[in-house]
Parts: sequence; structure tokens; C-alpha cells
Amino acid sequence: MAILVDIMLEVQPKYLLLNAPESNKITSLPGFSDLNAVKKNNVYILEPFYARASDRTLEFLRALREIYTTNNISGRYGIKL
Repeated sequence: MAILVDIMLEVQPKYLLLNAPESNKITSLPGFSDLNAVKKNNVYILEPFYARASDRTLEFLRALREIYTTNNISGRYGIKL
């Protein structure tokens, strides 16, 4: 997991989308708070129901569209940190 944060620190994504079960593991890693996405409050934790490939993929894409176009997320898709 620490390698993941190192890669994210190098890439500095504008947005960060996390799967709910993994979010506590990632957000507690050293360096996580140094990410631009975290500093700009652009971290989203998606409900597993929408974040896995399935017949709900279209709903997942709608959640992504909402995040990218409104910089927010409806409660039905997940929460914004």
C-alpha cells in the first residue's frame, strides 16, 4: 500500500476515487495528506455497490460524471471527504 501512495505522490491526481472497504487503509498511510487531491478536497469514497464492475457500471459512470462536472457527489453514490 505504501508504494501506492508513493506513486500517487509522483502523479498527483486531481481527483481521488476510493472503494469504501479500502479507504481506511489508504487514508491512514503516511504521505496521503500531501496529495493535491486531498489538499483540494477532491477525495471521494464510493460505495462498493457502484465501484465494482457489474451491471451497475453505468451507475458508476454516472457517479464519475457527477464528480467531474459538479465537484460533488450525491449520497446515493458515496460521500465526499
